[in-house]
Amino acid sequence: MSDKATRLYEQHFKEAVRAVIKIDSHGSTRRIYRLVGSGRTVIAVENDDFKENRAFITFSKQFRSLHLPVPEIYAEDPDGAAYLQEDLGDRTLFDMLSSLRTADDPFPAKVEACYSEALKILPRFQIEAGRKLDYSVCHKHSSFSSEMMLNDMHYFRDEYLRRVNWQFDQEALNKEFGRFAELLKSADSNFFMYRDFQSRNIMVQEGRLSFIDYQGGCRGPLQYDVASLLYQAAARIPQTFRNKLLEVYLSAAGAYLKLDRDLFLKHFSAFVYLRIMQVLGTYGLRGLHDRKPYFVESIKYALKNLSELYQQDGLPLPMPEFERFIQSIPAIEEVPRLKVKIYSFSYKQEPSVPYNQHGGGYVFDCRCLPNPGREEAYKFKSGLEKSVVEYLEAKGEVQQFFDTVSELVEQAVQAYMTRKFTELSVAFGCTGGQHRSVYLSEKLSRHLSQHYDVDVEVSHLNRINWLRKLTAET
Repeated sequence: MSDKATRLYEQHFKEAVRAVIKIDSHGSTRRIYRLVGSGRTVIAVENDDFKENRAFITFSKQFRSLHLPVPEIYAEDPDGAAYLQEDLGDRTLFDMLSSLRTADDPFPAKVEACYSEALKILPRFQIEAGRKLDYSVCHKHSSFSSEMMLNDMHYFRDEYLRRVNWQFDQEALNKEFGRFAELLKSADSNFFMYRDFQSRNIMVQEGRLSFIDYQGGCRGPLQYDVASLLYQAAARIPQTFRNKLLEVYLSAAGAYLKLDRDLFLKHFSAFVYLRIMQVLGTYGLRGLHDRKPYFVESIKYALKNLSELYQQDGLPLPMPEFERFIQSIPAIEEVPRLKVKIYSFSYKQEPSVPYNQHGGGYVFDCRCLPNPGREEAYKFKSGLEKSVVEYLEAKGEVQQFFDTVSELVEQAVQAYMTRKFTELSVAFGCTGGQHRSVYLSEKLSRHLSQHYDVDVEVSHLNRINWLRKLTAET
């Protein structure tokens, strides 16, 4: 990290930065950090792509002027290479889905409610804000043109089809893509297209949703963003819920303009195909080429989406070469997913970490770390609360401990996934099972959900005891 963001923080807030925590930016070239100060945290972004920074900052300010739930921009570096934004926490809608779903309940009611809320808000970005945005600041393209659509299809051709050695007639496939782009271009595109509207870009704080990562947005059709959310491969939303959520969106969008439902749905199916192609291109590059486990694991879900869409809706126009690829997709075997069960417990109580069929996993003793419970300000709080999180994140030894733990656990996760094991347990113990162990359990849960296609379940075994204590004191 350069000192630009630190200087920006100290100049704006008139206080020193106490700790800097690196945040994974996934496929982005941005460098993202959480800066911890005295009683506050902010997100700092450093990025040499000045146009991308300008797009995000300008859109953020315009969205906030319309009272849309996006991060506040606190300060910008004069040379355009860094900025500070509101910290919206670590929990995404995807994290929430991963932690709550089970084999018996793959799309829990709490998750469905959040998806519904997101789809009710989406038309405000697309239509209400879309009518007023300054599209001159768009990062790469001011509109979702036929060229961009073809780029996505060629990305799928080159990064996925070629990498899996699928033999195709390139001339025939390119002609089909050209006709398909013409169909897509016939959709009304006079709206704001978020471009990457998916559950990892929706933050959840105490049941409230906030939205991030719209810097790639441009003028475009309504259907693409809905397709991005409902057909996100790793989310694995059951088709019955997709149908329900699509109705939620259509009703919400209908409050802002008159929709031709049949025409919308015709184009919707086409844009789902396009989005899946674009995603498979990314999975081919990041997974098959870069060997990143999350992207490799997600390929089968994207293929399953593609096959199911074809079975349900067919193709929107004749595309024999592309159809031949879809028909070649084998039946996706439903391999049991790995569930990582994470526990926090108290060493004051009888340690009672449940045993699993593969002989356990890991138990980590956190008592070597600084204890917030010894300080009066945190004594009657828990590791779920922001002030305790900030206290622990400001301690370098805590972050070093977590890095070591996550490296060990990731090694096991990768091995278990390869060997088709279904359960791994990880436990954190501290004196009272209230601060350090709770914080580390939640942090590991978010980390694994963001990097691996696994289900994560967190249980705080001493929760009843410390909740009683906190309630009694407050």
